[in-house]
Amino acid sequence: MATIAVIGAGAVGGVLAARLMRSNANTVAVATRTSIDALEIACDGATWRVVPDVLTLGAVPEPRDWVLVATKTYDSAEAAEWFEMVIGPNTTVAILQNGVEHRERFAEYLPDDQMLPVVVDVPAERVAPGRVTQHGPGVLTVPRSSAGQEFARLFIGTGIAVAEVDDFTTAAGESSASTPPEPSPPSRSHPTSPRATQR
Repeated sequence: MATIAVIGAGAVGGVLAARLMRSNANTVAVATRTSIDALEIACDGATWRVVPDVLTLGAVPEPRDWVLVATKTYDSAEAAEWFEMVIGPNTTVAILQNGVEHRERFAEYLPDDQMLPVVVDVPAERVAPGRVTQHGPGVLTVPRSSAGQEFARLFIGTGIAVAEVDDFTTAAGESSASTPPEPSPPSRSHPTSPRATQR
């Protein structure tokens, strides 16, 4: 059984966490600063509800097999504040952000071989904390590798497709070109986050 922590419970993080919970092979926790009691997903005319474990900063560290970072690109430092709680030397960190600089955004926090870049195509919107509407099929694209294959296995039976590609850089660039730019980040300060445990 895979233990998974999803950092970020917005549109993408909410959909993926809820869908991962539909597989009995996964144990899922959500790291979010917004208090939620459950995740409620509306898709294809149906609504379903799951209750994940919700992590809070300062809790006892518990490394997971997988950490999925599902935050905006400008929230990388904020996402990294959770790393000491959920990342150990054998954790693989999937960076679910569009663009071509997945590893660069987290290079100061994680060793390169611990990261898996993921291009995201999940048409969804958060309508309220813990409530997300998914508007169409979701596809995640990863580089063809052993980590990519393991990542794809997490989503078997969840309704999310995972595509493994040989030329990930081109796929990421094409996705970035077709994706509207993210809004400017809100004004706030980020405390410095310590580097996660390295292999």
